[in-house]
Amino acid sequence: MASTTDMLQTTLGETAYAALVVLAASPRPMSGRMVAAALGVAPTTATAALGKLREAGFAKSSREGRADRWHLETDNTVLRSWLEEIRGEPSVAKALGGMSPYPTGGGGGARSRSSTSPTSSSAMGPWSWVTAGSS
Repeated sequence: MASTTDMLQTTLGETAYAALVVLAASPRPMSGRMVAAALGVAPTTATAALGKLREAGFAKSSREGRADRWHLETDNTVLRSWLEEIRGEPSVAKALGGMSPYPTGGGGGARSRSSTSPTSSSAMGPWSWVTAGSS
């Protein structure tokens, strides 16, 4: 099975993939001219590569003054997979052995019931443990 890196290099082409690598390495959004300088290409070539990344859903831009600032679209699952691959990070699913990375409730908090049984017709009813102790 081909790696995500191989798939992206083949799909995007050399310049767009290199722009993706530059954006991934940058801690802040970059202008098209900054990307061009990092790649050693003309600004129009970098802009075309960044446009290709936008079309693929791997990058976004926002206007800042006269320049567009480019950054990775980290909500993209292919891009997240690629980032994990190049950074040597295990995916969350693999790291947790299939367990959910999100809290599922429970919390281990103690509940106290009133002295009435759950079927009692007391004023608080069977859900008295929900409000017990909270005033």
